[in-house]
Amino acid sequence: MNMYDMVIRNAVIYDGTGAPGYEADLAIKGDKIAAIGQIPMTYVGPSIDAAGKTVTPGFIDPHTHADLDVLFAPELISYVKQGVTTVVTGNCGYGMAPQGKEVFYTSIPDQRFIKSAEGDFNDPVNLFYERKKAQRALKEVYNVDFDWYSFAEFNEKCRKLPLGINLAPLVGYSAVRTAVMGRDCLREATPFEVEKLVSEVEKAMKEGAFGLSSGRDPIYRPGPYAGEAEMIAVLKSVAKYKGVFSSHTYNSKGERVDRIGGYQEMFRQARAAGVKANVSHVHVLNMASNEREAVKAVQQTLALFDEEKANGLDLSFDVIPSATSTDYTHGSFGFFFKPLILMC
Repeated sequence: MNMYDMVIRNAVIYDGTGAPGYEADLAIKGDKIAAIGQIPMTYVGPSIDAAGKTVTPGFIDPHTHADLDVLFAPELISYVKQGVTTVVTGNCGYGMAPQGKEVFYTSIPDQRFIKSAEGDFNDPVNLFYERKKAQRALKEVYNVDFDWYSFAEFNEKCRKLPLGINLAPLVGYSAVRTAVMGRDCLREATPFEVEKLVSEVEKAMKEGAFGLSSGRDPIYRPGPYAGEAEMIAVLKSVAKYKGVFSSHTYNSKGERVDRIGGYQEMFRQARAAGVKANVSHVHVLNMASNEREAVKAVQQTLALFDEEKANGLDLSFDVIPSATSTDYTHGSFGFFFKPLILMC
């Protein structure tokens, strides 16, 4: 009987600690790594010759919107083929749970769904659907039964699926606001509603949320309508459970580009609530008109982040690693590292 179920030979192994890669064999037993080193050639079971290839821990994608995809394509093969084994869902305030009795809140950009759910084709971001119509559309278009309300119910629905990777769900605050306030969510919440919002966020944290996400740009409604005191109140519930606050910060105030202001708003709220902060998809779109200005914008952004961390804020951020796209088809923060390197 073989000691192992599989041996990967001659691979260059990167263990995820930042240490240099090294060549070795890797043995697998069940769902665990059983040995790393020189596996004896007496092993005659299944093996892969990985000469010239690398073996790494599975990648974590910290910013995804796979919340609906997992219901009709639970294997998430596109992620598996890229070496991703864990995805963080529920970003930008969006999420599939919780859901209220009145409105189905989603940002599905699928024309078939919009038509079936009788959405507004003139609205670039359809978010609010009548629950019964959305229930019909989800079944008709994706063969998905819309039979959940709470964060726990949605998670249980996911657990029953043949998942191909791990999910680390955030609870989207826009979804929370819609579940609590219904369509009448495009305004500041009353003190009574804030109590209900705090209760709903705390409930989601107890039910397995890794944290809370927000979307603060105008199209990410109803996220921008949440006032400062409201945000701090719900974030204190997140901090209570040692969760993370992840935010698509606002990019502009009225007609004026103000990315730094968006970051500062998030940091102010995170600091007041005592919660860990993660800035979503950092970039410098519209902060510069040429490469030299872009370099200065990068330096300004990173200097602000360094200052916040030096002052004690537990801060991280993610970057879209593309030269051609961020939110839609715009140049990303990552693009500007190239001129930064060339000019320094």
